[in-house]
Amino acid sequence: LTTIHFVEPSVLSACANEVTILIYGANVWRSAEVYLGGLRGKEIKVLPDMEGISANFNLADFYKIHNSISNPLGYEEVILRVNTRNGRDLQPIRIVGIRKPGDGKEKQAECVSPYSVSSPIVRHQQTSVPTILSLVVGTEPR
Repeated sequence: LTTIHFVEPSVLSACANEVTILIYGANVWRSAEVYLGGLRGKEIKVLPDMEGISANFNLADFYKIHNSISNPLGYEEVILRVNTRNGRDLQPIRIVGIRKPGDGKEKQAECVSPYSVSSPIVRHQQTSVPTILSLVVGTEPR
């Protein structure tokens, strides 16, 4: 069966135009079609080690319509879907920031994102893990 193990990157800047997503997993390279939020991937290539594929997307195609509702989360989560002859699998991709399209003539597109690159490395905060330093085994008094 087609199974996505992980994708790189899993977070994209809304200000990016062209992005390439690497998709690693079992049987993802067998006659694959890739979709990001319904947008069909372009230039789908098998990685040299045959452990995955790469797919290119034009994020500007997502933002052809102005969305007047501000997203309180500051991001959208869209589904990355890989369809192959052996089945399909899904993986969420986070698009961070706000992008408003221009009119193509006078008004330029506007974009605000906390990232200046198209695919940032997002490190999750380390949470402290309790550590046992010693263990006392109780005995009954004699």
